[in-house]
Amino acid sequence: MSLPAPPPNGPSPLFDAAGQSLTPRGEPAPARPAGLPEDAWLTDDARAWGTGLFKSGGLPEGLHRRWTLEGELVAVTYHAGNRRSTGSRSPDFRREGDVLVHASEQGDTEAVEALLALGFGHEPGAALEAALASQPELAKRIVSMPPGEPFQPPAAPPRPAFLPAEAVWLPSREQWVAGTVDAEQGPVGTWKGWRFSGVAPDGRPRGILEVGEFQDGRPRHERQYRTLDEHDGVLDESWLDETGRRVRRRAFDAQGGFREVESLVSGESIERWGSLPDRIGREERRDAQHALVRVQYFDEEGRPRTELLPGEGRGRTFDAQGTVVGEGPVQDGQLSGTWMLHAGDAEARELHVGGLGLGASAALGTLLPLIFQLQREPVPAFLEKAMDVEWGSFASFFDLEAETVPNLLRLMTLDNPAAIEHAFGSLSDNLFHHGSISELAGPVLPFICAITSHLRDEAALEQLLTFLSRVGTRDYNLDAANALKKAFRQRKGPGPTRATQALEEAGLEPGHGLFHLALVEHVEAWVRLSRYANPAVSEPATVLLGLADDARAAGALCELLEGRAGSPDPRMLAARMLSLHPATEASRAALERALGSEDERLRSEAARSWLRLHLPKNDRAVAVLLERAQAKDMGAVVVLTLLPAEERARHHGTLIQALRQADLTAVYGVTRAALAATRRAESSEARREVLQALLDNKRFWRLGVNADELLRGAGLPTTRAGLEALLRGEADVGAENGNGFLSAASGIDGPSVESFRREEDA
Repeated sequence: MSLPAPPPNGPSPLFDAAGQSLTPRGEPAPARPAGLPEDAWLTDDARAWGTGLFKSGGLPEGLHRRWTLEGELVAVTYHAGNRRSTGSRSPDFRREGDVLVHASEQGDTEAVEALLALGFGHEPGAALEAALASQPELAKRIVSMPPGEPFQPPAAPPRPAFLPAEAVWLPSREQWVAGTVDAEQGPVGTWKGWRFSGVAPDGRPRGILEVGEFQDGRPRHERQYRTLDEHDGVLDESWLDETGRRVRRRAFDAQGGFREVESLVSGESIERWGSLPDRIGREERRDAQHALVRVQYFDEEGRPRTELLPGEGRGRTFDAQGTVVGEGPVQDGQLSGTWMLHAGDAEARELHVGGLGLGASAALGTLLPLIFQLQREPVPAFLEKAMDVEWGSFASFFDLEAETVPNLLRLMTLDNPAAIEHAFGSLSDNLFHHGSISELAGPVLPFICAITSHLRDEAALEQLLTFLSRVGTRDYNLDAANALKKAFRQRKGPGPTRATQALEEAGLEPGHGLFHLALVEHVEAWVRLSRYANPAVSEPATVLLGLADDARAAGALCELLEGRAGSPDPRMLAARMLSLHPATEASRAALERALGSEDERLRSEAARSWLRLHLPKNDRAVAVLLERAQAKDMGAVVVLTLLPAEERARHHGTLIQALRQADLTAVYGVTRAALAATRRAESSEARREVLQALLDNKRFWRLGVNADELLRGAGLPTTRAGLEALLRGEADVGAENGNGFLSAASGIDGPSVESFRREEDA
């Protein structure tokens, strides 16, 4: 009996003394099936036959095939470097990539021919796979072949009903694709691909749509959309040249802004930032070594207004006609030293830019003359004290240089959008970040309040008023705003020291005490600004009226709620902010009238404030909130937990239903309210129902560390097993539930009313 020769660099067969073939374990090898190639060898585990070459070190290379011991071909793999592709007829081999395309990409003609003979080119979508992998010749070859049996048709997922009939499933890409391959030209026309990522709550599929344009067999334009619908906006767009090289790529954000990179043949690149439709705001040019060569900023009409040349250490600004109006040194992207300003035929003027933290922008040419003028004028009286503060003794979030603080505050007084944008942009993140204020914010915020009260430009007002309202509400959290204001009201006398002590004793940032004093000092400004016709000004001013601890602010909110002043309809916001003031006869009357409004949203806001203020005769407010609760408004359910215990008990079923239905955005807040509302009835049936509802809501347990926080704070076990044991009257047997992935800081905090609870319920 003749034995097959071992493959040149594959496993070597073993023999016993009689010449019988053995496995590596020394056992008799199985009989060799007829029809195997002469170079086929038995695998080391003696479970299959195979062909293929190995590199030094034993790593497979090129085309490999596997047969069962009975001689049935079950898998084909292709290896190149660390990459492997697999085509399979057996569950023992998982399909990976596209074997035929992989071999074609490596230029392995012999392997391509062998794979085509095995039927790989006859699989549905094989030509589309080749075309999308930039193998147009292979794609044309496939569509020109006569019909044949595929090696193994890939299993496709359920086909969505909205797909066109020509769409086929491409397993290597895990998407459905519709496109045309011409036998002579290759891929042509418009191609579409649908990539699915799940199912939305309404049952519709989620995913992205990809659209490509082919010319002369090559992709020339590609778009990726945010969803499966072209009308929902573009996420990414690319342009390619005739060789298939990507020459420009643009990525879009949800607000219509974009960033694009253009790659030049020389190796240089140009990076641009802009907004739709094709408005470029900034451009950076880099050389082939990626060193920054030039930075340009453009105005709304696309005219260059500022240019930095980092390699030369200098920069220039231009007017609308392209005339140089300023030039000087730059360092690390910022202006430095002394700049020269040019004004027509006038003699050039020197401007010292140190201590201003000036970076480049399109508005720099406008800003520099204003700064020149500012430096020659006296400091406004309301800002004089800022010049004497030891700013270096206060910490900021991002180590703002102390010398820039008074300069930036002076810059804000210019009442110019460009000046405000620069100064505010340099200060804001150093004062307020992720809902917290820095030590520096304490002394700075009163000056910003004073500056804002003197501004008239609406764009400037919008920036500063919005910032102040965010700070005072910790990014529009009414419960957080009320906690700050309650602490401020506990101060034991006038003056800044008493105010900061009150906040510190409440465990809050002392700087909020200084801020709240300034809000009261400038309350007349907030009253005036809340009456602006422009809602971008009036709405944040109305928020400041809610924050200011002053009867004039409460009175102005009552007027706004009555609809006798201000922009067309600020009434809902006024109703909401009234809950931050102590209840008065005037506020009660205004809210009562709002409860009778035909506007459902206004009724709802008035009802919430009615309960937050614990006003009596609350039947109408409760009826409004119950109606909202039926519409699955979780915020309304949370507010209902502010009712006195006896009244709250009558609506306990509404709370339990909400607790079972709450989604990830609300379950944290609803759970917090439910645990607080039943805190003093831990052994009652009401408490047991709350805990059972928590066990029923799978979304609650996805909160992970946040679920731990709520349960531990209520003195409860932090695992499902522990909570179940507690309800059975057993000891807590659960381990810590620390494997969650969400946190309260990530926006899962949900609706909250904890600071509005009466002391007996808190």
